[in-house]
Amino acid sequence: MTAIDIQIIIFGLLGLALVYWANKRRFERTTIYGTQHFTSYKAKIKARLIDALQWGFGIGGLLSATLLIFMEHAPAWGFLMLFLAAAFAIERDYYTTPKRQYDRTH
Repeated sequence: MTAIDIQIIIFGLLGLALVYWANKRRFERTTIYGTQHFTSYKAKIKARLIDALQWGFGIGGLLSATLLIFMEHAPAWGFLMLFLAAAFAIERDYYTTPKRQYDRTH
């Protein structure tokens, strides 16, 4: 295990932890009716800013770990990039092509 592998693990775990923590904070503020409860407007702005920063840094950590793993281990993981590109192309074509509407009599 090289220093880059340790950095990938740290970025990935830190990113997961930050995204989890941001979502947990939002879940704990949610009432039984699905609304969030705040003591004041200032508290709402502060909480949403903290959640956005945590979520953004978490996604950044996950993306940087993914980018590092693809750059460091390109020969072993290069096929995965081609597979993901093909999967996204197929998904885009599946959702953008018009579907044929069948009647119940057929």
